[in-house]
Amino acid sequence: MSLVSFGAARGQETSKSAALNDCDRINPGNFTIYKKWVQEQVRNVSLCIPSNLKRSEKKCIGGGCIKFQDDELYISFDFGISAGRPTFEKRYSTYKESFAKAGNQDVWIWSYEDAGEYKRNYGMNFLENGRAGTGIYVFAKSADALKVAETIFHSVKIF
Repeated sequence: MSLVSFGAARGQETSKSAALNDCDRINPGNFTIYKKWVQEQVRNVSLCIPSNLKRSEKKCIGGGCIKFQDDELYISFDFGISAGRPTFEKRYSTYKESFAKAGNQDVWIWSYEDAGEYKRNYGMNFLENGRAGTGIYVFAKSADALKVAETIFHSVKIF
């Protein structure tokens, strides 16, 4: 499955406890590295991430940005219209994008491969007044990268 086929609306606005149940339902057999998933909350968004990632703050415009990281995976949460988004990467032959919904929120989902340390790059930006805003990014080294990114993005709940 490609990231572009994310397509249909996933998840509805829900309580934090419902998101916990979603993480429990993730099939660990789908992943070679990440067998246990947990629910994390960042501001008004909850999502499922692999349990072995370490949470820490990161510098960003406006402050309050969060990252989760291990040796293979880096997940970043950036807030507001200053959040990152692809620019010149749209010219890469591997660049793909689609638009979907997370609850009632329109989202822009994109991916591309890169030559840097993290070869596989996936992102989901919440669209705010038609512009890319708050973003969740998954940068990965592993072959599980697409499945990991899709699982994370499909688990997003806004409350």
